[in-house]
Amino acid sequence: MVKTIDYIQQGCFSIQTLDQDVRETLPQLVLELTEANKASSPKAYAVLIKPLFDYISTFTKTKAELQKIASLYREALFDLPDDLLRLAISETVKNHRYNTIPTPGDIRGHISSELVKRRVMLVKARAALGIKP
Repeated sequence: MVKTIDYIQQGCFSIQTLDQDVRETLPQLVLELTEANKASSPKAYAVLIKPLFDYISTFTKTKAELQKIASLYREALFDLPDDLLRLAISETVKNHRYNTIPTPGDIRGHISSELVKRRVMLVKARAALGIKP
């Protein structure tokens, strides 16, 4: 599988140009990358976002404010996979420097490079199999 990932990262886009062992592992890689890019379920999101709301509740006093923030965060963070959402929230709570509510951009900033890397890998792997994005 490592060899397959290397081929994909190098930009090999045609299955015909790949070694036989790489060709055989490519469909499994596409499945794994698809799963790694899958957004959190609503239930998982609710559990994962709780530490962030525990943190921001120190900056807000009303339930209406928290509901508005919850709606904003859900809209801006809905597409993140579980592991990256967990990491983004953990890093935000640990490293947010200001006495303010973190923006969705602050939160996403902690994982943006990994998210892009995963998505690009999936597009390249699918392209190597001839699957359109």
